[in-house]
Amino acid sequence: MCGDGSGDLRDLVVVIEDPRFEKRLHVLPACFDGFLLDAKIAVVATQKRGFQKEAALELALRPLEADYDVIIVDCPPSLCIAMDAALYYGRRRRGEAAGGSGVVIPVLAEDSSATAYGMLAQQIEDLCEDLSQEIDYLGLVVNLYDSRRGYVATSSLENWKSLGDPKVLAIIGDLKEQREAVRKRMPLLSYAPHSDQAEAMRQVARGATR
Repeated sequence: MCGDGSGDLRDLVVVIEDPRFEKRLHVLPACFDGFLLDAKIAVVATQKRGFQKEAALELALRPLEADYDVIIVDCPPSLCIAMDAALYYGRRRRGEAAGGSGVVIPVLAEDSSATAYGMLAQQIEDLCEDLSQEIDYLGLVVNLYDSRRGYVATSSLENWKSLGDPKVLAIIGDLKEQREAVRKRMPLLSYAPHSDQAEAMRQVARGATR
């Protein structure tokens, strides 16, 4: 993303070896020095003429785009330069129908998540205004939900549902399968394909691509 790589990005792509995916599901793993990315992008933006920091991810992935039907960018919950680059990458492209690209936002059923959502929504609005772009909200995913946490959890869930737009695509329970899949370094749909969490992931995919 900083333009300092010398190799072929394709060499870093990992193919998920599960027959159900027919070698069509690929992952580009994150690196441990990713926490330095914001600082590096900021430095490059000041030193390299014509470098637009919001377009850093798009420039990095451009060699791969034609090889894939769908590209999903998983962002850390941080309102940073890297998030701006991911949001810009997910913008509606010229000639693209509404909803063809966009953002799926994971949230929690608690008050602090509502505050964080408001901050992210403001960041998206500012980015669109500053760069004259459109970014579509594809939906929300309520993650780690457990009604046993009481009124705050249940009322927060109802508040997310009442937004209407963006819609709630799925509710993912606070269950063990995802944690176990992470421990075993396996995709959830391979480790526990018939679990409630796996079905919720399918709901997300169906809802986000309609």
